[in-house]
Amino acid sequence: KMSDHRAALLTLRECLRLRKKLLGGKNVKCGHTLHWIGRQHDQLSELEKALACFLSSLRIYKSNKHNTGNLDYWFVFKTLHSMGNTYAKKNENDMSLKCFNEEIRLKESKLGEGHASIAQTLFNAGDVYVEKENYEKGTLYFERAFEVITSTIGEDNELAANTLGRLGVMYEKQQDYNLSSIRFTSSYKTYEKVKGREHLDTVSVAFKLGCVMDKLKTHVTAMDCYKESLRVRKLLLGSESEDVATILVKMGENYSQRRMYSDAITCFEEALDIGRKIFGHSDVFVADVLHHMAKVLQKDKEHEKALIFFKESIRIIRKGNGEKDTLNVAIISADMAKCYEESQNIELAITNYSLSLRIWDEHLQSSEDLPNDADYTVHQILCRLGGAHEKIGNNSDAAKCFSRAVETYKEKDDQGYEKENIAKLFSKTAHVLALCGDYDAALAYYNEHIDLVPDDQEQLANSFFSMGNILSKRNEHNASIEKYENALEIRRKIYGSKHDAVAKCLFTVAIVHEKKQCLDLASECLTEALRIFKLRHNDVETASTLHAFGRVLGKKLDVKAATECFEESIRLRKQSLGTDNILVASTLHQYGVMLFKSHDDEKALLKLKEALQIRKSNQGDNNLQTADTLYKIGEIFARKNNYTMAINCLEKVLAARKNSLGNDNVDVSNCQFSLGVAYLEEGLYEKAKICLLEAVRIKTNLCEENSVELSSARHALGRTYAKTNMYTEALEYLVKALRTRKLKQGNDALDCAYSLQSIGEVQEALGKHEEALNCLNEALRIFKLNNGTSHVDVARTLESIGGILLKKDERELSLLRFQESLSIHQKVDCNSESTANVLMNIGILLGSECPTDAMDHLKQSLEIRKLQGNEHEKVADVLIEIAKLLNMQEESDGAIECFREVLRILKLRLG
Repeated sequence: KMSDHRAALLTLRECLRLRKKLLGGKNVKCGHTLHWIGRQHDQLSELEKALACFLSSLRIYKSNKHNTGNLDYWFVFKTLHSMGNTYAKKNENDMSLKCFNEEIRLKESKLGEGHASIAQTLFNAGDVYVEKENYEKGTLYFERAFEVITSTIGEDNELAANTLGRLGVMYEKQQDYNLSSIRFTSSYKTYEKVKGREHLDTVSVAFKLGCVMDKLKTHVTAMDCYKESLRVRKLLLGSESEDVATILVKMGENYSQRRMYSDAITCFEEALDIGRKIFGHSDVFVADVLHHMAKVLQKDKEHEKALIFFKESIRIIRKGNGEKDTLNVAIISADMAKCYEESQNIELAITNYSLSLRIWDEHLQSSEDLPNDADYTVHQILCRLGGAHEKIGNNSDAAKCFSRAVETYKEKDDQGYEKENIAKLFSKTAHVLALCGDYDAALAYYNEHIDLVPDDQEQLANSFFSMGNILSKRNEHNASIEKYENALEIRRKIYGSKHDAVAKCLFTVAIVHEKKQCLDLASECLTEALRIFKLRHNDVETASTLHAFGRVLGKKLDVKAATECFEESIRLRKQSLGTDNILVASTLHQYGVMLFKSHDDEKALLKLKEALQIRKSNQGDNNLQTADTLYKIGEIFARKNNYTMAINCLEKVLAARKNSLGNDNVDVSNCQFSLGVAYLEEGLYEKAKICLLEAVRIKTNLCEENSVELSSARHALGRTYAKTNMYTEALEYLVKALRTRKLKQGNDALDCAYSLQSIGEVQEALGKHEEALNCLNEALRIFKLNNGTSHVDVARTLESIGGILLKKDERELSLLRFQESLSIHQKVDCNSESTANVLMNIGILLGSECPTDAMDHLKQSLEIRKLQGNEHEKVADVLIEIAKLLNMQEESDGAIECFREVLRILKLRLG
């Protein structure tokens, strides 16, 4: 209790010795003492020792469980609780939860389900789920904790307030802002009773409540929260604290959203003044406030003033980062470009959009620490840049921007199938046939259906309608239109010209015109269909038509309008069908696919996860549509280099597809390929080999010999063989892949460069340096042709070439290649492992002739490698080269010091 844990530890150990001597080592009191010893180790951050004591304590309790007279279960509870906390400190969250859940189970068994002491355990377990980012589970634990608290000790206590605050955060994380606001409000009221209105805990909740109210667009209430938080913080912390400045910024944003621009500027000016006093005039906080002020002035049409603040914000950030262009510069440049655009200075708008895009591209290629919305931000910049080019007639540049911002939609609809509604039947059938590629079977199915209902005009129309869709999938567009016109004629006779069924036919005819690239005809049909659906207040089909209209507008490069249509379609489906309807899932899935193609991975992931949840609840885990959504989620994780999560998703998809489609199916082979690549990148080479061999086998049977898909699988399999030193097999598959890629894509395609690069690496491993150089030089030429001279692929190829030249003892040429590589790496990925490798190689090459420069390069390499940890083996590699250089310069003491550090690291790493 005096926080002298070392002294406590000594005393408790002596106590344990005496108790073992007097009472025996299995006596319950020894368990108590071990519990307290563990607590001291925990306080001293000796976590392994703490856990060992807790486990020993539990073993003693377990041995005494039948001797209830001696066993104090409260010590069992406390020990489990302490273990849970210790495991949580070690970030071993699953073990922590195991302890907490066992404590809860035992307390419920011995004390009853609603015992007050369970609340704190539930609370702690909830916090562990927060660390795991499993907010749904966290919510369940916090809600139950609150139930126990209120039923035992009442609502007016600090634990209740804390729990309500956690629940507010949980619901906010899950974007349920209404529930979040309710919980934060209750937390605030409880803190107010327990700690008083003028307490930091109380106003901390008020501030969080304000943030949620802003998200709910209840800005006036949010402002009341901010003002109260500001009042108390000024009272307790003074008027010039960092917290006060932060609240003022939020108030400024609030006023800006309410178009109260003068009040917003007043708040930002006060925050700016505080920031300058605390941090100085050149701090990032000051730059951020200036950026906020610029955006407010821009909204208020004060463009000239806004531009002054934008420029000053960028100047401060560059000054603080050695004139380097950070992501903050990219963000501000994009906003400044928009300001130029609004003031009709399009050329400067293009200049600043381009600057922003360049910085984002550099960081996307080199940085792992990017904001969640990075790809979406780039997507938006591309759209704006394309729009600016379009305004001044730079249609070619506009097309390039729009093409990159949004890829063409897949030529299929991905909707559910329900017999009651032919549109749903069409969607389900189209989806399954598109997945299987078996159009003949689909047409046979509909012909059979026509034979079964020859006199049912409605069913006949429905079958013609669905057949038209399948023919469209086969790109037999004229035949498809013929079937749709048959359906349209029947429906007009049955229903008249203003019926939903007529509009549905118009809708599908539009889709075929879209496929034929007759976009004006498609727009005409969609306009008429949309008019009918809106006239009949059919929100479901209005949503479908808006969806298609968005796709057509996307092909016309009107990206903004396309996005608006698609989002309105989702809104209508949720409103008319309910948030958990299968059609909502289908729309969310399609939207997620579009976002994935636009490289907006974070937003795509949100939409696909929502779709997955609905499909699981409606169709089950093993349904093909559920698997489709999970497959896309896996692809996103793979692109984000989170291969563990990608593998988790793709393994489930593979099992579902095999179960429904069998082994020899193109979708199964695609999943085998994706899963194999994920295994390869994760270093699980044997598993990768199994998947990729199967992918190659299936694609060989189902695809053309020279198909791009088969070449990709062969390329990945070749890389896998190379990783396991099976170079003959590696060359066999890599050469086949290269041959196909040259044939199908041309000699200058990027895929050819990647093949050549991999072949070069295998040749190098085989000691065939000339063959390796030939491949790598050709790869280098292609990379430069496609990506320019400053791309990371160019740098890595130059590095490989430099390494081979070094092995050949062509030192001058090797040095030149490494220096070229370094100049690129320093622009795009200055702290990467590749950069460190190049720096070390340059240092080695310069060692005898320019020792000073050599040492400078080696030290730079050392600093980068230390980012992986001071005791990494690669740190030792650089230290060896530094020691050699010092020894060569007869600086023996320094060399010995380096060698000693190397020896220490290697002993630690290798034993």
